[in-house]
Amino acid sequence: MRGSQESPSVPPAERCPAPGRRIELRVAGHLSERVRGAFGAGQVVRAGFETAISGVLHDPSHLHELLARCQDMGLQVVSLRRLPQ
Repeated sequence: MRGSQESPSVPPAERCPAPGRRIELRVAGHLSERVRGAFGAGQVVRAGFETAISGVLHDPSHLHELLARCQDMGLQVVSLRRLPQ
């Protein structure tokens, strides 16, 4: 029987891209106007068979809120990356 493996203890602020950094979140498929509107001031564009949502992280909790919003809407997150400044 295997013991549980825990990830190294890293403060949440260090696991999240730094506040003020631009990020791009990609989700599978194309979003309706209604769903696009749920992302506020973020830039939402079609990217092939995916939708790219970009914006600026105001604080570490903003990323968690964005991911929770995707989950609540049933969106499949494909990738998340920092954008160059």
